[in-house]
Amino acid sequence: MIFRTIENGSHGWKSLGYTATWGYGWDFMLDAAQALIDVDWKTGLDKVTWSHLANTEPVDVTDKVKQAGGRLRDVKELQDEHGCLTLAGVSSIMKVPMQIDFYNQTQVVRVYLPESYVKENKSHVLDNYMNSIEIKAYCTDTERRVRAEYK
Repeated sequence: MIFRTIENGSHGWKSLGYTATWGYGWDFMLDAAQALIDVDWKTGLDKVTWSHLANTEPVDVTDKVKQAGGRLRDVKELQDEHGCLTLAGVSSIMKVPMQIDFYNQTQVVRVYLPESYVKENKSHVLDNYMNSIEIKAYCTDTERRVRAEYK
């Protein structure tokens, strides 16, 4: 992913804008979010929401995701395609609370971090982290497609 922007958020948060290598859809969003949960937020997941469009009221499915053992594809409400998917929690790798928003049928990913963390570590602090998430999501998507083809 390519770091694009940094903006002031609200209440002590900064918003970092990233662009994925290619445009993505709902499957990529679920794969990227699942990678976050499996690799980094297994115990630090605080929120999972979806919404039809950006800036519309989100639907919280956090409890359902936790009941499904953290498996997003096992949550009925996430089996249908939506416009936005948001995860929030505490990264065990980066040691910081964060929120990540994915926007369907775009290349846009937005990450929210505490302002103090960004100031201390500089704006590119998540570049390798975000690249790893993107690579893992594409690998998972490819693996799923290949397995489906050979069933």
